[in-house]
Amino acid sequence: MPAVVAFDRVSKRYRLGASGGSLRERLAEWPKRFGGRGAQPDEREFWALRDVSFAVERGEVLGLIGPNGAGKTTSLKLLSGVTKPTSGTVRVKGRLSALIELGAGFHPELTGRENVFLNGAILGLSRADVQARFDSIVAFAELEHFLDTPVKRYSSGMYVRLGFAVAVHVDPEILLVDEVLAVGDIAFQRKCLDRIKAIRRAGATVLFVSHHMRTMESLCDRIVWLEQGRVRESGDVKAVVAAYTDAMNERGNLAGTRADGSERAADSDVVMTRVRVVGEDGGEVESLDFGSPLTVEVSYRANRPVIDPSVDLAIFAGHGPRVCTLTTRLSGFEIARLEGEGVVRCRIDTLPLTPGRYSIVAAIFDREDLTMYDQWNAAASFVVRSRAVGNTRWQLTQEEHGVLYLAPDWALDAERVPDPADPAASATRR
Repeated sequence: MPAVVAFDRVSKRYRLGASGGSLRERLAEWPKRFGGRGAQPDEREFWALRDVSFAVERGEVLGLIGPNGAGKTTSLKLLSGVTKPTSGTVRVKGRLSALIELGAGFHPELTGRENVFLNGAILGLSRADVQARFDSIVAFAELEHFLDTPVKRYSSGMYVRLGFAVAVHVDPEILLVDEVLAVGDIAFQRKCLDRIKAIRRAGATVLFVSHHMRTMESLCDRIVWLEQGRVRESGDVKAVVAAYTDAMNERGNLAGTRADGSERAADSDVVMTRVRVVGEDGGEVESLDFGSPLTVEVSYRANRPVIDPSVDLAIFAGHGPRVCTLTTRLSGFEIARLEGEGVVRCRIDTLPLTPGRYSIVAAIFDREDLTMYDQWNAAASFVVRSRAVGNTRWQLTQEEHGVLYLAPDWALDAERVPDPADPAASATRR
C-alpha cells in the first residue's frame, strides 16, 4: 500500500535570534539591525530535525514520542505546511486537518461562534459546510453557553475543546494531533480518543504526538522515537515505548513528575495520595532483607467514582532499567469501583530482588482503554539487604548476578555407576 505521508531525509534548521519569514517579523527585527548601537541579532543555528525518514500508510496511526525539544511538533508543522524543510522532501497525499498549537487559527477578539466559521474556513470548509456541521461541532465541544463569548476569555481547556471539535469535523483523510489534549479533562480526553479511533476506522491516517505512553500503546500501530532531532528508534509500539520509558527513567526524570516530565494532575478522577513500602508490622520501612516479603500500599482519593480501573507498580533498579511490573490487570484482580479514599495493597511473599536500591513508579489507569488517571514516578524507594544465612551473608550483587535471583527446584538424573565393593553389583557383573 503506498504511503500517504512520507519524510525522506528531512532536516529543519532554525537560526536562533533571526527573524522569520513574515513581514511583521522582519519589521520587528529592523530596530535590532539598524538601532543606534548597530545591534545584531544572535543567529546561532539550531537543528530541530536532522535526516529524518519515515512513512505512514493510509489508515495507519503513527505515534511520535520523545522528550521536549526532540522535533515532534516540528515534524507536524512540516506536514501541515506551517514551515518548510531546510533539506529533504515531505510528501502528503490527502485532505489534512491539524491540531498542533493551542488556539491556532482563532482570533481572540472574535466569539466562539465566529471562530468556528473562521477555523473551518482555514481548514478548507465552505461556510455552507461549516453551517451543516455547526450543531455537531458545538455539541462535541460542549460549549453551548459560551458560543457568543470572545475566545480571549476562554480557558486553555475550552480552546482545546473548540479547536479539536472543528478539526475532527472536517472529515480529514490525514489528522495531525499534538499534545494539546493534555490540558483537557479526563472525560473530554476519552471523547477525543474515541473520535480519533472512529476517524481511523473510516480509513483516515493519524499522526499522534503525546507524552502519555498508555495512550500511545492503545492507539498507535507504530511508534517513532525522536531525540535531538533524529530518529533514535522506530517500530513495534510496546518495544519502543518500553525502551523510551526505561531511558527517561535512567536519566533521572523522577522526583514527583511523570517519566514524560509533565506534572501530576491533582484534579484527575482519581489520584494517588501516598505510596509506601511496609513491613510485617504494617509500618513503613526503607529496607528489606533479600528473600523477605514485599508489601506496597497505594493510598488514593477518588474525586469522582471510577469504574474498572487498573493499578500498576513498576520496579526500577538503582542503575535505571525496569525490573518488572506488578499489575492488577494481568493478575486477575479486578477492582470494580474506586470511590472516596482507600488503599490498594500489593504483596510478594518472597522478594527475589538482589541487594541494591530500587524505586517504584505507580500508576492508575482505565482497565479497558488504558487512559491514564495518575502516574507517580519515584513514588517510593527501598533498599534490599543481603540476607544472613548461618554465619555467612549472601554475596549477591546486581552487577554480578543481575537484579533477580530466582529459586528453582533442581534435580539430577544421572546413570548410576556400580560400586565394586557392593556384592550385588559384583553379582550383576558375573
